[in-house]
Amino acid sequence: MVALIEGVLKSDAALADIARALPQTISVFEEAGIDYCCKGARPLHEAAGSAGFTTDELLSMLEAAPTNGERDWSEAPLAALMEVLLQEHRETILDALREVRQDIDTIQGTVWMAEARRLAVLASDFTTHVLAHITSEEQELFPAIALLDAMSHGQTAGPMPPRVSQRVLQEMIEHEALRDRLRTMRELACRLPDIARGVAPLRAALREFSRAVHHHIHLENNVLYPQAIEAENTLRRMPSS
Repeated sequence: MVALIEGVLKSDAALADIARALPQTISVFEEAGIDYCCKGARPLHEAAGSAGFTTDELLSMLEAAPTNGERDWSEAPLAALMEVLLQEHRETILDALREVRQDIDTIQGTVWMAEARRLAVLASDFTTHVLAHITSEEQELFPAIALLDAMSHGQTAGPMPPRVSQRVLQEMIEHEALRDRLRTMRELACRLPDIARGVAPLRAALREFSRAVHHHIHLENNVLYPQAIEAENTLRRMPSS
């Protein structure tokens, strides 16, 4: 592990590479407010400065992160990773979102009606977009990636599916939009006074939901999609029989 840390934790290392190789660093990025899921291509030194840390401070924090036992998904079969992502769609994303909306309902009818109404509109908008996003992934993108994976391992043959690279770009743009909506919701919840009824549970729910969404996006943007594109490119370079 020491050799791995020394090889990955460098000032010019990309956030996505660090989060992939050392999953325990994700909690540090979350606490520091550093976007490792949608802006994972940034080098560590740039992310440190934008978050108000020196590069050495952030490196020390990442080095001190305790191993949390999370699986290294960069070495896992794509089929296994997609199975987990599909499970998270139902058990993490949608269930947690339902709890967030229930917490928002709790503060409606208080003197903070205007803020609660805005939060309710944002949550409804987020739900609409995330449901469409999940449906599209499950019905179109994931099956295409599964076919590419099977073809790359010689488990099936046939014509190549449509390119996934352009579709992946669309997915990543949608991920950024969803992340931004979540950030707006958290910022709005922070404007509510601490003494208002239901505010503390709502903030906690939004914080945990955001962490789950960020991690899910990370597994797609930084693990699944690069491997899928690599498999696609490898197959297209192979001579046709």
